[in-house]
Amino acid sequence: WHRVHRGALRLGDARRRRCLHYEVHEQSGACPVSGFIWTHGLTSSMSDEAAGGWPFSGVADAVSSVLPFARYDAHGHGASDALDGAEGYTWPELGKDIVQLRHAWAKRRTFIGGTSMGAAASLY
Repeated sequence: WHRVHRGALRLGDARRRRCLHYEVHEQSGACPVSGFIWTHGLTSSMSDEAAGGWPFSGVADAVSSVLPFARYDAHGHGASDALDGAEGYTWPELGKDIVQLRHAWAKRRTFIGGTSMGAAASLY
């Protein structure tokens, strides 16, 4: 089986609540304790990638058969909320979103990668 779970991670306090939309791909037989988080580039989103870019041009099934993976729309991209002000779009803040997604996903060992903006955010 190949299962896709979609959701929204609610971040911030009551005054500055924002949603980060994500999806998780899992297949039977994949590693149960590790996962991979994919982060898109500056001019992209989950829907842009699904329309013709990695990881959804035939690669998703192969990757999720070995390692469950998550991907998300960064703030201000796709279905995720935009933020007020530029301070939420720094590399450390974008990196915090990845960490919070990782904690919500609860995989013991997580590999992180991406392109462009996503690759830089992954370093934080």
